[in-house]
Amino acid sequence: MNVQASIVFTNKIFCYRSVSVIILVLLISVLQFSGCDKKRQPDKSAPPPSPVSPANVNLFSSFDSFNEALAKRVTDRITGKPIPDFLVLALPGGAYPVGTLLRQSQFIPVAASACQPLANDKEVISSSAPTLFPTYAMTRKVAGNIGLDESVFDGLAKAGLSAVQDSSVNLSISDATIDVWTDSGVTAGLSSDSCRKVLEPRITYRLVRGLVKGKREFVFGLNRTGRADLTVLKIANFNAEVSGDGAAMKISDTRPETFVIIVSEVTVPPTKTEQIKVAAPSAPPTPTSGGKIYVQQDSSYSPANGKKIVELLKEQKLDVASLVERIPTSKMPSSPQVRYFRAEDESKAAQVLDTLKKEYPEAKLVALRVPAPAGQLEVWLPRAKN
Repeated sequence: MNVQASIVFTNKIFCYRSVSVIILVLLISVLQFSGCDKKRQPDKSAPPPSPVSPANVNLFSSFDSFNEALAKRVTDRITGKPIPDFLVLALPGGAYPVGTLLRQSQFIPVAASACQPLANDKEVISSSAPTLFPTYAMTRKVAGNIGLDESVFDGLAKAGLSAVQDSSVNLSISDATIDVWTDSGVTAGLSSDSCRKVLEPRITYRLVRGLVKGKREFVFGLNRTGRADLTVLKIANFNAEVSGDGAAMKISDTRPETFVIIVSEVTVPPTKTEQIKVAAPSAPPTPTSGGKIYVQQDSSYSPANGKKIVELLKEQKLDVASLVERIPTSKMPSSPQVRYFRAEDESKAAQVLDTLKKEYPEAKLVALRVPAPAGQLEVWLPRAKN
């Protein structure tokens, strides 16, 4: 099948952008030991986590290199070509559905439903890929970019447990599936009256045309640092388990989640009689002065929320857009984020994060890998609470 696409690895999307980030909360119970001769009995009610990978497994210490590995795996599965022609973007918290129209240089939706396929559209083909991904070994920092929240490790410390120093984190993905909107389906969708109404002539957009779903399972070694234990409970969309001997921890999704999206570039011709061009995404021109910072906030909140953040950033002599983007609640993350798109912009993003934390102490950095101008960042404020 001829798929011209860019794959973006989805969520903390495991959101998307604008999509919501799932925060793991670990419930802890402290068990007192009355004597040194008493041994803690293994918990046999749940199967122990998978063992830590052998030392000879390649260790990913770079988020970009991990994305490249994912891109190659999915490219080989879809096209059979050994060289990837798209990118992978981590999407903590989910991803936009097939048919979402995005801006070319920002991961912000232009239209959510105008270009979407109809329900049960036979041109959206779903295929099972149970062996698509191997087990990956990575550093804690890379695992954090993919969705393993630091609150997990904070909870362990409070429970008298800690991750093994310098230990890698293993990531496995089970029950993987690939959903792809075919070329003919995309052509029909872009030609619909509802889609044509939102497409502006001579403008290039990005169209979500596929998703990859699966259950993520993170495993890492543990140390016992005090007389405590961890109560294993199902939390939100995650399971947290400690092995019977207390040597390993497993954090896993309870159901398959979208963590990779496939996007194509859509260029609209000057007139409606000409055919819309669909191609693999390309990087926009790099400005010599550096990219701007864009602030997004929940549309149901007062505009004053976003304006305050804009003023704080301007006080730091940062180039921030004065207009605050107002996004529907469903597209906003559950916790505030600073999103950066290039590895070289991480230090700038950290500076913005420090400023954002003055108003939102729980704010975090999110690394996304989608073509964007150098220096461009996005600040996403949290969604409105019900």
